[in-house]
Amino acid sequence: MAAQEPSNDRRTFLSNVAVSAATLGFANVATATQTDTSPNIEAPTEFQVWLNSIAGKHRQVYDAPEPNHGMALIWSYVYLLTAAQGYNVPESDVGVVVVLRHAAIPIGFQDALWSYPDSVDG
Repeated sequence: MAAQEPSNDRRTFLSNVAVSAATLGFANVATATQTDTSPNIEAPTEFQVWLNSIAGKHRQVYDAPEPNHGMALIWSYVYLLTAAQGYNVPESDVGVVVVLRHAAIPIGFQDALWSYPDSVDG
């Protein structure tokens, strides 16, 4: 019977170590979850801030890389009309952005730019 005592002592020791390790592990998990209760909210990007600055609840962006006979401007106007007339949405709840880029940029130029060469010659 004396030979079995060391075996029981070893088992008791190992079970105590396992229980201690588990207790410490659960304590670390509990501490980590208690200290990290704040939501992980990142600051909005510059683009998100710009998007949020567009007025209206119903917003639409039209991308115009080509002039396409001014269709991006016409589509945005039709969107504004159909939202108000077709869906009874107040004008204050509708926002439209037309992005003029590449070959469509001249659509956004004012008349003074187009008359520039005439004013230089005269």
